[in-house]
Amino acid sequence: MLDFDKARSFELDDRDVIDKLKAATMGNDPYFPDPLADDADDRELWNVFKDVYLKTAKVILKHRGASEDAKKLPDRFIEAWVKQAKENKEEGDGVEFGF
Repeated sequence: MLDFDKARSFELDDRDVIDKLKAATMGNDPYFPDPLADDADDRELWNVFKDVYLKTAKVILKHRGASEDAKKLPDRFIEAWVKQAKENKEEGDGVEFGF
C-alpha cells in the first residue's frame, strides 16, 4: 500500500533509509507484516516478506551501482524495524489488530 501524496525521494544513507523508512513503515503497520508475530502463519508471512525485500533490494542496489555502504542499508533497515517493534511492544505502543 503506497500513499503517493506523501511519497518523496531519499538518499542512500543511514538517516534517510533507516529513519524515514522506519517511520513510514511503522506508521502504516496494519499494511505490513509484523516482525514479532505470535501466530505461525504471520511469522511465515514476515519471513517471506523480509527475504523478498532483502533479495529485491540487493538486485536494485547492484543494478544502480550503489556503494558498499549503501548495499548494507536494507539489512540495517530490517534490524531497525525489528528493534523499534520490540520497543513499541515493551512500551505498549503497538497497535493490535485481531478478532
